[in-house]
Amino acid sequence: ISNLGRLLHAKGDLDGAEELYREALDACRETLGGRHPHTLTSIANLGGLLQDKGDLDGAEELLREALDACRETLGGRHPLTLTSIANLGWLLQDKGDLDGAEELYREALVARRETLGGRHPDTLTSINLLGRLLHDKGDLDGAEELYREALDASRETLGGRHPDTLVSINNLSSLLHDKGDLDGAEELCREALDASRETLGGRHPSTLVSISNLGWLLRAKGDLDGAEELYREALDGCRETLGGRHHHTLLVEK
Repeated sequence: ISNLGRLLHAKGDLDGAEELYREALDACRETLGGRHPHTLTSIANLGGLLQDKGDLDGAEELLREALDACRETLGGRHPLTLTSIANLGWLLQDKGDLDGAEELYREALVARRETLGGRHPDTLTSINLLGRLLHDKGDLDGAEELYREALDASRETLGGRHPDTLVSINNLSSLLHDKGDLDGAEELCREALDASRETLGGRHPSTLVSISNLGWLLRAKGDLDGAEELYREALDGCRETLGGRHHHTLLVEK
């Protein structure tokens, strides 16, 4: 049930995913209890779904429930606890509570560096999350330092074509764009897009994000025709693969 729910979630069928997530959560609570790891995963799934649907208060209630239970039953350094910390941080960032989000992101990052090391994929995720938070807060130098750390580590441990490496490339490109280094940003954008097309295909959500990012960059540089071509490609791809209601599709339409 949960696997099908995650598939529908990824495809943009949020109502269908919610129905399955709620069914799975009710069954887990009934058969396993409210503190079982499977139950906590189901709570997190539904919380993330509600966040994507815009029900941020409903999502926060669930994500706090999951985190409190994880801390109580698994301890503050367990991988599921650290994932729950990051999930709640992302929700608070979405709600505009940047200070609350930063506190959680830093907690997760410190714990992951300590327990997993600086090159583990989960640690790199935490580095990127904190980098994006600092980016949103306007601390561009602090964000750039973290983005470069994550990108260097991803290239070294995962390779230049890994999806996580491409996320790091896109993050740094966006940061350079905001700092006014449009040429540096374009170089990274094109690297990410070429790699996404090659490894994931032209209709993968990550490829579509890379197409949109390059379009946004070309628009900033005054190449409106080039930007329009990319935006249209991204929009067609999003509508075809994700549907007209998926948040990626709506973002490109804007």
